[in-house]
Amino acid sequence: MKKRNFITLILGIASVALGFLYPIFKPSYSYWGCFLTLVPFAFILLGIFIMLFAALGFSFPDFFKEKCPLSTTITATAGSLVGACWFVCFFVYATSSSKNNPIAYPMSITFGNILSICLLILLVVYLYFRIKKFYFSGLGVDVLIVILTFIPFIFISAGVAEIAEDIYHAITM
Repeated sequence: MKKRNFITLILGIASVALGFLYPIFKPSYSYWGCFLTLVPFAFILLGIFIMLFAALGFSFPDFFKEKCPLSTTITATAGSLVGACWFVCFFVYATSSSKNNPIAYPMSITFGNILSICLLILLVVYLYFRIKKFYFSGLGVDVLIVILTFIPFIFISAGVAEIAEDIYHAITM
C-alpha cells in the first residue's frame, strides 16, 4: 500500500511540474501568456488533488486498502479523463461547423463517437470492479475523484487538442 501511495505522490508532483513546463510546449505564447490558457493551472490543480489523495492514502492506509481497490480508482480516473475528452469533442462539435473548421469539426464527431464507446466500456468495467468490492464509502471516494479531476482534465484535453492542431498546421504549411 505504501508503494501505491508513493507512486501516487510522484504522479502528483509530476503533474505540478508539467503545469510549470507546459509553456515550453506552446511556443506561440509567451511563458506567462501561456498561463492565461488555464492549462498549466489545470495540471497544477490536478497534481494537488493527486497529492491530496496520496496524503490521505498514507494517513488512512487500511481504509483505502479495503474500500478503494486500485482497480476502481484507476477506472474512475480513466472515466473522468475520457468523459472530459468527450466533453471537449462535444463542445467543438456544438460551437463550430464543417465550413469554419474543416478538420476539427469532423474529428470531433469521430473522436466523440469513439470516446462514447470507451466511456460506456469504462462504466461497465467500473461497475464490475465496484460490485466485487461494494462499499458506499469507496463509491463516495470514487465519485469525489471523478468530480475533482473532471475540470482539470477538460482544460488539459483542450490544451492537448490545441497543441495537436498547431502541429497539424505546422506540418501542412
